[in-house]
Amino acid sequence: MITRRIATVLAILLIGFGLYGQTSNFPSLAVALATPPAIGGTTPAAGAFTTLSATGAITSTLATGSAPLVISSTTPVTTLVVANHPMVQFCGTTVSCSHTALTTAQVVYGSAALTSGTPSTAVITGISPAFTSSTSYKCVAGDVTTITNNVVVTSYASGSSFTVTGPATSTDTVEYICTGN
Repeated sequence: MITRRIATVLAILLIGFGLYGQTSNFPSLAVALATPPAIGGTTPAAGAFTTLSATGAITSTLATGSAPLVISSTTPVTTLVVANHPMVQFCGTTVSCSHTALTTAQVVYGSAALTSGTPSTAVITGISPAFTSSTSYKCVAGDVTTITNNVVVTSYASGSSFTVTGPATSTDTVEYICTGN
C-alpha cells in the first residue's frame, strides 16, 4: 500500500516536470506503476490482516505436500464441509431416515480383549474429546476371533466410557465403532 502511494506521488511529480512516460530513466518506477505488488508481496508481514473477505473464490496454487491453509483456532466452522471427512447423520427412530446432520459429530473405533468373567467384558474408557453425554452416541461391536455368541455394547457409562459384553469366560478380541456428538 505504501509502495503504491509513493509511486502515485512520484507519478504526479513526474507529470509536473513533463517526465511521465519517459520511464526508461526510471525502470523501477515503471514496474511499480504497471504492476502493484500482490498481497504479501515479498514480505510475509505485508499480508497480515485482521479480516480477509472475498466476493469470489480463494484459490491456492501451493504445490502438493504443503498445507494451503494453516489455522490456529480449534473452533469448528459449522458450514465447512471437507470432502474426505465423514458426515454423520442421525436418522431418528423410524425406518424413514430424517437425515438430521449432527454438529460436532465424531467417529471412534478400536479393538480390545474381553476380560474373562460371567459375562466377559471390555470397558472402553478415555474417549477424548468425549461425546456430549452417555446418550449422545451409539456403538456396535463384533468379534474378531472365535466367539460364537453375540457381542453387544451393554452400557454407556458416560460420554467417554462404555462397556462391551460377550459370553462368559471369553478373552477374545472385539472391535467397536461408535458415532455421535
